[in-house]
Amino acid sequence: EFLEKYTTDMDIVLIFSGLFSAVSTSFIAAMESNLSPDPSDTTMALRIQIITYKNLSMSLLTAFGAVLGKQWLIK
Repeated sequence: EFLEKYTTDMDIVLIFSGLFSAVSTSFIAAMESNLSPDPSDTTMALRIQIITYKNLSMSLLTAFGAVLGKQWLIK
């Protein structure tokens, strides 16, 4: 029962982190095409890029942790 509960919890985490990564990637792709060389917009665009890349990195790290946890629970 313990293993079943945490295995299904890891499945849910994997699904949501995968969906969030897909959405973050689409935002990053859309944002990259709209960048302008205007120096006044550079600071704000850079901050937004940093936030979106952090979100994507944390989502992928969460998915990696869930896969490792799931493998550990199966063994």
